Amino acid sequence: MGTTVKTFKNHIKEIKEIIKTLDKKVTETKKALKDPNGAPEKPKEEEKDAEDKDKDEDGDLKIEDEDAKEEDAAEKVKGGNEKIDKELDQIEEENKSTTTQIDSLTKTITTVEEKSEAADKEVVKETTDTAKEDAELAEVHEHKLRLTRVRER
Repeated sequence: MGTTVKTFKNHIKEIKEIIKTLDKKVTETKKALKDPNGAPEKPKEEEKDAEDKDKDEDGDLKIEDEDAKEEDAAEKVKGGNEKIDKELDQIEEENKSTTTQIDSLTKTITTVEEKSEAADKEVVKETTDTAKEDAELAEVHEHKLRLTRVRER
């Protein structure tokens, strides 16, 4: 059982590494879709203009709705390139499948550990019972020897 648990834990580690790799690939793909031309860096003057645009009338940075940004980004990513969309969907499905496998393996490991603990408890109980019975047998045998000696006298 110990090797099975270790094997499952190794599988889980490998799957987590695969998920990390896939997540990196998805992020890279999303970045590539957002900026397919690989826009050149802006000159410093343009950066200052962009920073000024990001400030409100008090000179503070504008606060933008994060949810709206994420939705817009998701919409921009979708539909840009059908082949990449299919790859993204496939990667998402693989991630879901991997997550399901991890959950299944985790449940299996938990079940195996619980059964192992139950079996260990049973072994300890049986060992204790056996030791008690042996002690009682030794006591009865000793008592029998005493009675035989008394009878011989």
